Amino acid sequence: MNVLDASVVLKWFVEEEDSVQALQLRGEFYAGEREIVAPDLLLFEVANALRYNPNFTVEEVQEAIETLFAMEIEIITPTSSLLAKTIKLAKSFDVTCYDAVYLALAEELGFEFITDDEKFYRKVSEKNQSQVSLRLLVDLRERRDS
Repeated sequence: MNVLDASVVLKWFVEEEDSVQALQLRGEFYAGEREIVAPDLLLFEVANALRYNPNFTVEEVQEAIETLFAMEIEIITPTSSLLAKTIKLAKSFDVTCYDAVYLALAEELGFEFITDDEKFYRKVSEKNQSQVSLRLLVDLRERRDS
């Protein structure tokens, strides 16, 4: 059971380094082997990143977002308690609330959080005050190669 952030989900639509690992996660979701949950912010972050990608038309961005809805990933609308936890974690780790909401959601649900944002990962890992299992997407490659 995982919370994925936009840095991972974007790799489903744009071929980048470690897209193979991101696509593997998506394949496991489709096969019923992995549950994926994300805050509703994910939809805006993916739409925004694709909107600024010169290779995507407006229609293609819309199709990508429709794909996320069609996948039936569980999209969570933040509650007051989730936002309170987000703010606390953002302050504690000196990160944005946008990044911290994924971490807060994973902590609240007891899920593993997977990101491809190395800067965020390092900040959180250094202080490691959270009870969340946090993994960097590249680590999935290393596990698969072993």
